[in-house]
Amino acid sequence: MVENKKFHINKKSKLISQNFSGYRKNCPHTESVYIEVLRKMSGEKKIKTAFELYEIALNLCIQSILEQNPEIKDNELRDMLFERFGYDSGRFADKSNR
Repeated sequence: MVENKKFHINKKSKLISQNFSGYRKNCPHTESVYIEVLRKMSGEKKIKTAFELYEIALNLCIQSILEQNPEIKDNELRDMLFERFGYDSGRFADKSNR
């Protein structure tokens, strides 16, 4: 596998994301408890949590793309990430879609 220095997968994020799906299957009430915890958080903590969740999602996408395409170049990886996150270049080409 090609070492990709630009897109480093955070081991903590990878572990959290792998464990989360197991929690959801084992306890269907997890989501409602999580929402209640979020409601009690300060605004600063909510923003910090949002950034952490975004990083987890980004790392999962990077991991998935690298597993499917081990020889991928950095610019190709970036383009695929943009596509998966819905940031394709044609998205805002027509102003009527805004």
